[in-house]
Amino acid sequence: MKARGEVQGAGSKLGDQLGVDFQILFERAPDGILLADAHDRRFLRANPEIQRMLGYTEAELLQLTVADIHPAADLPHALELFQQEVRREITRAHDVPVLRKDGSVFFADISAIPLSAQGRDYLFGFFHDSTKRKLAQEELRRSEQRFSYLVANTPAMIFSCRPDGDYEVTFVSENITLLLGFHPHEFTADPGYWKKHIHPADMERVMAGLQHARLNHGTHTLEFRYRRKDGTYGWMHNELRVVHAANGQPSELIGFWIDISARKLAEEAQVKLEAQNRQLQKSESLGRMAGAIAHHYNNQLQVVLGNLELAMDSLPRGAVAREHLLSAEQAARQAAKVSAQMLAYLGQSSGEKQALDLSETCRQKMPLIQSAMPVVLDVDLATPGPVISGNANQIHQVLLNLVTNAWESAGPNRGAIRMSVSTVAAADIPNGYRRPIGWQPSASSYACLEVADAGCGIAGADLEQLFDPFFSRKFTGRGLGLPVVLGIVRAHGGGITVETELGHGSSFRVYFPLIAHAALAPDRRAAPAPEFKAGGTVLVVEDVDSVRALAAHVLGSLGFNVLTAPDGLAALEVYRAHQADIRCVLCDLSMPRMNGWQTIAALRQISPDVPVILASGHDEAIVMAEKHPEQPQLFLGKPYDRDKLRAALGQVLAGRPG
Repeated sequence: MKARGEVQGAGSKLGDQLGVDFQILFERAPDGILLADAHDRRFLRANPEIQRMLGYTEAELLQLTVADIHPAADLPHALELFQQEVRREITRAHDVPVLRKDGSVFFADISAIPLSAQGRDYLFGFFHDSTKRKLAQEELRRSEQRFSYLVANTPAMIFSCRPDGDYEVTFVSENITLLLGFHPHEFTADPGYWKKHIHPADMERVMAGLQHARLNHGTHTLEFRYRRKDGTYGWMHNELRVVHAANGQPSELIGFWIDISARKLAEEAQVKLEAQNRQLQKSESLGRMAGAIAHHYNNQLQVVLGNLELAMDSLPRGAVAREHLLSAEQAARQAAKVSAQMLAYLGQSSGEKQALDLSETCRQKMPLIQSAMPVVLDVDLATPGPVISGNANQIHQVLLNLVTNAWESAGPNRGAIRMSVSTVAAADIPNGYRRPIGWQPSASSYACLEVADAGCGIAGADLEQLFDPFFSRKFTGRGLGLPVVLGIVRAHGGGITVETELGHGSSFRVYFPLIAHAALAPDRRAAPAPEFKAGGTVLVVEDVDSVRALAAHVLGSLGFNVLTAPDGLAALEVYRAHQADIRCVLCDLSMPRMNGWQTIAALRQISPDVPVILASGHDEAIVMAEKHPEQPQLFLGKPYDRDKLRAALGQVLAGRPG
């Protein structure tokens, strides 16, 4: 090993040979300079800058070799570079790790120049600190990696385009494949390709949005429909920002797309739900109104019909006045049917249900339909038909109203009306327009009654009102047919679907839950009213004065004594005073202070076996569905005439002593 003096001497002799100019350059160079022996790699000279960089004095450096200033992990590469530098005229290596005296590391660009003098080989190494640049490059690389990761893993598709009028795409992230099914190359190879897939209805709005973004600062948003590669459309949310060049002019538009189809579907579902809620609220409001009207209307009709009967009884047959009164009575009974239709719309249709063959039930109505209107029917009724639990009269009413609606919609020369009965699985019931609102099939299979025409069809705006009472686009006097159909179907636990196209007709399908094949109901003939012995006393409990007075008069004409009370509390006082004489109580349902149910319960506390007829303008099915500890012997719907009252009394008093 060479002594320190020999090393210094070799370095000084070489310096002397290079001259004074070299010494000045060596001392004042802004970069670090090391002179090393090419063979044993020992340092022979070190300028002030390299001493500062490494933290050594020159004397300390002259005790070191190239191997001492490189981290162990990088030493093999550094020594290999040294050997390459010795063999070449000039070499350069960038960002070589260099070890300071304190153990820290910095990076340097090293340029090496081999020299030969006096038969020896030397190597000049010039060190330029590149640590800041290296760290900046590393940060840039990490930033690019982060950006690439974010671009690759974000659910958004990132893009850029030119800010000119054509908005040619210059970059699209790989996410486009997941988002839309396209390859980025398809968009960048044909810069105008992306515009071909915008929904035609949204094109003008999208281009106006791009123009607005190009001319204004800030972030701009667009929402539009875009056709995926598989042909389906999805909703895209697009955020745009303009990038300006140094001269202030727009140089690029950058932004991203996010698929918001799920959100849009949720918003559409919310809109539909809100519309359904509005319809339900409207239906509930109409229901309350219709129920109240029917109750009061029937009370008044009770007075009208009763007094017309009494007036006709006082006139001889053939009298002109009697004929006028008869016409008035017929009109009043027609008015009572309107009230019944309103209750039917509410799903409060009375009537006993029984096992029915739907095909046979519809077949029974064919002669009446053919005689009522000049309609050509194309009928397909399965035999035997599906069996449902229903009321035959109400099913007839559904069929008649649907055929009438189809006939009026079809107009002249529109062909036959198709009518069919079939069995349908719940899963095959269309999901489109359904009523009642929110109806979902709960049974596995349904009987389907379909009536279809090739008429004018139904406008979309009219569908929402189609089953509202008195809504009609036809002529005055219509408007209860379809609401009654809906009410009857609702009362049967079924549903209705409507499919329509303007100018091509409509198809109404009514679904009734199937029941297990049971014995079909026999043809029942009306049984004669039971005979009873008139006489004794009837207590009439009624809050409407005119109805109370009329009932008392009719009962008197039937041979009864009559006591009256304006409400339940008064009725209890009358009953306690005349309990031994009262054979029956005729009690109204809706009264102040004490209603009909409360009155029945209180009367039964006094006399457990007292017969009660409960009368109401509300529907029997709704009234009698209520759970009360005490029940009447019979329900009597208003308006009732003398014959119905006589029949009710006969049923309640038959077999009871007078």
